[in-house]
Amino acid sequence: MVPDNSKLPRHFEFYREKWLARLLERLNVSIEAYRIRIDFTSEDAYWKNWISGNLAGQEMSLRINCHPRHSWYVGAAETLALHEYCGHAIQMISWHRQIEERRLPEFAGILTVHFPDQFLLEGLAESMSYWLPDEVIRLEPKSIVLRELHAYTLLVMNNLHIIANDESREAAIHYAAERSPFTKRETLVSEARDRTTHPLYRCYQYVYGVAKNRFVHAFRELGPRGSSRLIERAYGGPMTPEQFDVERERILASA
Repeated sequence: MVPDNSKLPRHFEFYREKWLARLLERLNVSIEAYRIRIDFTSEDAYWKNWISGNLAGQEMSLRINCHPRHSWYVGAAETLALHEYCGHAIQMISWHRQIEERRLPEFAGILTVHFPDQFLLEGLAESMSYWLPDEVIRLEPKSIVLRELHAYTLLVMNNLHIIANDESREAAIHYAAERSPFTKRETLVSEARDRTTHPLYRCYQYVYGVAKNRFVHAFRELGPRGSSRLIERAYGGPMTPEQFDVERERILASA
């Protein structure tokens, strides 16, 4: 675990520069006019990091949650930079630029967590650590371990979500505890609570594992070139899950 949270901003800055430069070699997106501020907070909420902002004002805020509910492991800064900066921030800037150029309708810039766009937003952000690294620039070994642990945890949380709503919270907590030896019980209790009683989280938290799986499986089907075409489409504008599948099949058929 990272022993001192005061080191996190420096780590984020290092990995942001590493991966943003790599991403912008592949995408034609101008980000110089935008500002992203980092703030630390402590909230009893499922999220470890949350990005929001006013794109019209070219400002974004990334909040990092240091509540005891969360464990910060070594390697988290790199995967977080990929998720929040390379995923969410650049995708939103890309959409905003296209809205300004009248290539996307203005309502595409109205985003919130209960909109259907979240499948595409979270799927893209969650899969950045699989798509962007290559033989030239790689994830650090500690980040690869954390990436795979997170992927596994999302699958467990997906099942916890279903069990908690279909059976009981206790059954869901018991299921997850048997399969998550590094996760605190109080964290599982909070997860089961939020996913059954909070109207927003009950819907929104379920999207992470499902969306990530669809993206990562698509990468395996399409290979590097086809995956890049799919990613470019995701940076280009909204898609529903059904439209995502149609785009994946179109790219596969044209390979």
